[in-house]
Amino acid sequence: MNRVTWSLVALAGACGGPPTPRPARLDPATAASITARLAGGRDRFCPGGAAPQLDVAVATTQGKVLDSWTQGEQRDGKLPFSTFEYTTTWGQIDGDGFVRLPDDPLAAIDRTVTIVVRVVERPDLAATVTLGPDFGCGGQLGAAGVTGGWGRGGASGDRGADGRPDDGSHPAEAGQHGGHGGDGSPGGPGGPGPAIAASLGYLDLGGGRRLAILRVSAGGGVDTAVFDPAGERWGIVAFGGAGGAGGGGGAGGDGGRGGRGRAATSAPSTSSSGSGSGSGSGSSDPGTDGAAGGDGGDGGDGGDGGDGGPGGAITLTYDARFPELANLVVLDTRGGVAGDAGNAGSAGQGGPGGEGARTGRDGRAGSPGYIGHPGREGAPGAPPTVSPGDVHGAFADLADRGLRLAD
Repeated sequence: MNRVTWSLVALAGACGGPPTPRPARLDPATAASITARLAGGRDRFCPGGAAPQLDVAVATTQGKVLDSWTQGEQRDGKLPFSTFEYTTTWGQIDGDGFVRLPDDPLAAIDRTVTIVVRVVERPDLAATVTLGPDFGCGGQLGAAGVTGGWGRGGASGDRGADGRPDDGSHPAEAGQHGGHGGDGSPGGPGGPGPAIAASLGYLDLGGGRRLAILRVSAGGGVDTAVFDPAGERWGIVAFGGAGGAGGGGGAGGDGGRGGRGRAATSAPSTSSSGSGSGSGSGSSDPGTDGAAGGDGGDGGDGGDGGDGGPGGAITLTYDARFPELANLVVLDTRGGVAGDAGNAGSAGQGGPGGEGARTGRDGRAGSPGYIGHPGREGAPGAPPTVSPGDVHGAFADLADRGLRLAD
């Protein structure tokens, strides 16, 4: 079962790719001191939430301060995280300085994480970051139906063959028309959302302290969240699967070039005089016209996007002794998002006319295809079922962790 984010992030790439970053380089002989913290200045981590990133800075004897790259910043002029080495009492630090902690909220209770950062070539320079858990961050558990398959893109039309030139025996031939682009195929429908069973209670941490504990199961998998009742609410989701995007239409092929004709030529007149006078004249060739270029092929139509799948079902049982628990979570069985329409194929360009005594006509450009239709959003699932009950069975393993439900 997967943790599902509330929104989809679209990523776009620029043609040719981004320029290669030019990070800063640290001369270890000039390093004077090091400081480290979490990016954003926090000293807490959210169990089960996004990984926080370290922010490391080194002051030099030349009066400069070089700091590490932070997500959302350009990497130019920033220290790469390979400049440092790390030790941590829990989890690990990845190559971009993110603190990757185990996804075990029960193990995070009352845990302090200590991270030591050192300059690789100056291990005498070290900084320490100490983190504690923040159970008020909110989040969600649940799953979504299978995403529909993407439609296949239409094949591009072939380029038209160039016309044969005038060879003295045959006139110049027109360029052939470009082939039409193929249509994109439709995206597949999203799968139905899962059936989810959830249980909600309180953990007793002693000393009058309590945290809410949520357990969600679907398809044989089980996820657990622990959160502060006074913090952000948690969500339980059973989304329909997203529809697949339609395939793009293929590009029309360009028309072939018209065959070349013979250029016109002329010879100058000549004359001679003498006791036997006479006259002569040069000969000329009017040439032949170049042939027309071939027309460009039409672009293919984009495929339709797939429909989103219907939302699933959620059954929540909360500890009957604490009716306020029912208001601590948000339940969502919305249908899957619609698949995007496939892009239209571009038109092929007309082939240029062949040169000759007169240049042949250029071929006409083809027509672009039509964009596909987007899919439809999936229907919502059945209204969630929320009821009080005995949840001890759902949390029977807590005793093995030295924990228990509140009385």
